[in-house]
Amino acid sequence: MSEDAAALHRRRTALVARAAAERADLHDRARNLGVLLNRGDEALATIRRVATPPVILAAGVGLALALGRQRSRRLLGLGLAALGTLMKTGALRGLVGTLLERQDVSRSR
Repeated sequence: MSEDAAALHRRRTALVARAAAERADLHDRARNLGVLLNRGDEALATIRRVATPPVILAAGVGLALALGRQRSRRLLGLGLAALGTLMKTGALRGLVGTLLERQDVSRSR
């Protein structure tokens, strides 16, 4: 019986060590993901500060000129299709509401 107990103890020790290694790996991966998400948040915050209607309009005109007539038409069609889909699903409602709230806040200042 002591051989069985010793084998169980060795197996338990190996499993505990394996679990600790997996936890450490998961912790490292979560930390890396957190760093990536923070970078994304910072990028979105920068875009929100810079993306005023004149900047967006100028970027759209510049993109249309850079891509040429045929590509611009195709991208415009794809954009309108995506906009229609977002409007049908109601996903755009929250975004538009947020943008309108931001405009109201900036006007009241």
